[in-house]
Amino acid sequence: MAHLGGIVEMNPDNFNPDTFLRELSRPNIGPENLQIARKKVQKLCDETNAELKKNVYKNYASFIEAAKEIAFLKSEMSKLAKLLAEEQNLLCSLQELSICGDKQHSGTGTTERQDSMKTSDGRRLSMKSESDGPSFDKLGTSIFVETELLEEECEQDSEMVPLWLTELSEDLDVCIAQRAFEDAVELVHKFNDHFTLYPKLVDDPSQAELRSRINAKIEDLIKAVSKELETVPDQPVQSGPRAARRAVNLLLRLGRSSSATELFLVQRGAILRYCLMQQKKEGATFQYIERMSTVFFSNVQESCKEFQRAFGLNSGGSSFASLSGTLSSADSLSLNNGTEKASVFSPSMAMACLVSWVKKKLKHFLDSFCVHVFTTQVPASVASDCVALVYQHCRKLRAAVHFDLVFYCDQRLRNGIERIINETREKLLEAIRHRCGNDRWLPQNFSNKPAVTKFLEEMKESGFPLHPYVYDECKISLTSNTTSFAKSYYNSLRDLVKLSTPLTHKLVITAIVAPLEAHFQHIEKALRDNNLRSQRNTIALAAAYLGETLLPKSIEYCRDKLGSTPEELVAIRNKYAQLKIEPSEPVRTHRTPTHSDRHKRSPQRSGPLRETKTTFSTTTYL
Repeated sequence: MAHLGGIVEMNPDNFNPDTFLRELSRPNIGPENLQIARKKVQKLCDETNAELKKNVYKNYASFIEAAKEIAFLKSEMSKLAKLLAEEQNLLCSLQELSICGDKQHSGTGTTERQDSMKTSDGRRLSMKSESDGPSFDKLGTSIFVETELLEEECEQDSEMVPLWLTELSEDLDVCIAQRAFEDAVELVHKFNDHFTLYPKLVDDPSQAELRSRINAKIEDLIKAVSKELETVPDQPVQSGPRAARRAVNLLLRLGRSSSATELFLVQRGAILRYCLMQQKKEGATFQYIERMSTVFFSNVQESCKEFQRAFGLNSGGSSFASLSGTLSSADSLSLNNGTEKASVFSPSMAMACLVSWVKKKLKHFLDSFCVHVFTTQVPASVASDCVALVYQHCRKLRAAVHFDLVFYCDQRLRNGIERIINETREKLLEAIRHRCGNDRWLPQNFSNKPAVTKFLEEMKESGFPLHPYVYDECKISLTSNTTSFAKSYYNSLRDLVKLSTPLTHKLVITAIVAPLEAHFQHIEKALRDNNLRSQRNTIALAAAYLGETLLPKSIEYCRDKLGSTPEELVAIRNKYAQLKIEPSEPVRTHRTPTHSDRHKRSPQRSGPLRETKTTFSTTTYL
């Protein structure tokens, strides 16, 4: 004990608390000196605590090593006891079978023998064998007693509550306040490892309060990590995907895989809903559906990829084993109080949750899609384009994340698609009935060349060039009914093919075949009508055009888009191929003039189309 400037100094060699307090209470020690002394005492206390922690950590490792050495020593002593027992039996046998055969002499003799044996570790053990001396059993028993006492002493020292465990709740508070969640999770796993190493502490009533206090801190840690995945309705995008992956990883390490899956998908759902709400309902129907579909499927694809990254579902299974091993080695601290079991991460369950989430979001999107598309105000062509757009996005999603939503779309959109198919078929049939009732079977006369040129351009854009059927510069050999039907039927065919699904394929084929067969029946009826004998040449030309141009073009388009040739269209071709037409008058047709024709034709003559008496090859085709 010494004085330095009126301040009491502590000497660790001969420290006396009473003397130290008496020196501090002297009148010449002022408040400032007391504050200085207080700070020095606090500093010494902190240093002492640090040294205690170091010693505890050091002894903790020593306890573990001592337990291993004790177990090894116990096994060695068991081997030694077995060797001693065998040696004793051997000595007894030698005494009974002595060379002289005098068992009495050998039993009463006082001869002493010194035997040396080697233990398993190479050391020599000297034993004295005599009738009244200590036996081998006593030696082995004494060694085992000392070993068990040493082992019990080490176990008692190991099961004492370490200092770091008593301060764990405060350390967790500090980590949560500093948002050092990784350090907090490491402390939790360290605590779990301690209880796994000493399972008797779990049921120790003296540590119930400590466990409950630490459990409460761990629940606070889980809530703090979970808030990283929570979203605000107006601002769902508060953190990036990296922060979300970090929170998911922490929850998985804490044994909260169910909460991690639910919170992550809720966050992604909020982001998806926010992005969809930013799209204004303006413009044409197809443009609005195009924007909504692009936003929806791109967000779903991004969510699937982020989910696979966060939960390690795209790493070939290596992360599965690491996560599963981490959680199974020591479940969350909640298992120590028996209130809740930690859930081991299951990749299959996580994928099932993701599939269910995607299915739910797709259902909501398709419900909104049906409200905007499957209405009487939207034309069938626009509706078919919208449906084709959705299926295109579904196929892209399947290629990107291997989620096949096509069949689910088939089910959800089936009613609306069937209604459009039926309406398209009925409109075509109604138009055929209306036009056929007013059909006079007369060629078209546009009166001037600009009008016929415009009409030819429109038909060419629709895929039906009609230049071979023009004569007298402004006339076309085909009737308006024939050209109108070809144009409207082929446009409807392309719309119907877009609506073909495994559930609606037969209905689509029926809608394609019915109008075509109805128009062929109209031609067949006209050919057999005696009142139209004068127009039979025009009727034959219309039949030829439908048989050689429209029908093959339709069959080829269906083969390209559907992957197979509809048997119903082939049946129509075969059905009307037997129809023979024998025109009673020459038929106006156009044939490209040959070189000899140019010499025979007068230069001044440019009259109507050439006349011929032969039957059209296309009429034989019919």
